[in-house]
Order: sequence, then structure tokens, then C-alpha cells
Amino acid sequence: MAADLVPMTEDGTMPPGANCYVALAEAESLILGRGLADWPAPPVQPGPPDPPAPDPEGGRKAAALIRGADYLNGLHWYGRRAAAGRMMAWPRLGAVDKDGYAVPEGAVPDAVPLANAYAAWLVYTGADTQPIMERGNRASAKGVDTITASYFGDAPSRDVYAFLADLLYPYCSDFDAFAGTALPGAGGVAVAEGVI
Repeated sequence: MAADLVPMTEDGTMPPGANCYVALAEAESLILGRGLADWPAPPVQPGPPDPPAPDPEGGRKAAALIRGADYLNGLHWYGRRAAAGRMMAWPRLGAVDKDGYAVPEGAVPDAVPLANAYAAWLVYTGADTQPIMERGNRASAKGVDTITASYFGDAPSRDVYAFLADLLYPYCSDFDAFAGTALPGAGGVAVAEGVI
């Protein structure tokens, strides 16, 4: 049940049970600070901030945060996982960004927690960041009544979220095909080769 999920933040020290890259309170601050709608503000709790207020959404936010990290963990990052058998993609060994800078061992780039918060917002608001790809997503055409959708052969197999692509482009190869082009989706932002 979603209410039983407890986000455990990966901070680069590889804590057992880590399942996200940003704490729920920080994710809320990042999301609300960017004016993203449809993410209810946390309840106001008098007194000191500890312990955190219960999630009024019955665990929906926690589940969205963890599913957002699941999406990030499925990307093709540079370098290799710091330890075999880990579900979390970060920290990594031998990671070098597209500008040629080495990511320090035991570090999680600042873009990753922000991307986790944004992916959580996408999940929370109904986006399917990890869709089931019917028949491997190899349909040549789909139609309902008189409406048909077809894609170019080099189209990605799932949606590309411009903000995530812009943030993560330096650290993973998943968005290389979009370098120097406008990305699909609302407000497609151009990504220049090696520049964010």
C-alpha cells in the first residue's frame, strides 16, 4: 500500500533501503518553488519541523517520489554503479559529464535530486514515466475511428520530458538524440551539444 512507503534518500553514502534521491520535504520545496501546480502544499505544523507532518495524500507523494527515482534509475548514466546489485543508479564510479568534468566518487550530482522531484511531480499529476510498451512499442501505426498516430522510425519509445532532458543531458546518454533540437512536449527547449 502506498501509505506504507517510506522514502529513504540516497545521498552518496549508499544507505541500505535507499529508494529516492531527495527527501519529501525538499522535493516539495523544489516543486512548489517552481510554481508547479497540482502538488498540494504540506500542512502547516506548529512548532519545530521535526517530526515531519504526515502525508495528507495517504502516501501518494511518497509513492510518486519513489517512482520518480525508479524512472531515473532506468536511464543510461555514464560511469558504473558504485556497488554491484544496487537498485540506485548513483553514486557512480568513473562518471565524467559531457563537459569533461569527473563526478567525484560518492557524489550525487545536484541535477539528480532536482530531476527526482520533477519526475515525482510528473508521476503525481498522472504522467506515466514507465509505460507498458505494448508489443515492445513497435507499432507502425495506431488508429481509433478516423484518428491515426504514426511516428518517425527514429522517434523515442516513450515520452521525453524537456526539463528532465535538459537537467540530465550532461550525465547520461538517453537524451543524446535530442542534442541541438527542440524536444517534444510542452515548451520544447533546445539542447545544444555539451551546453545546458
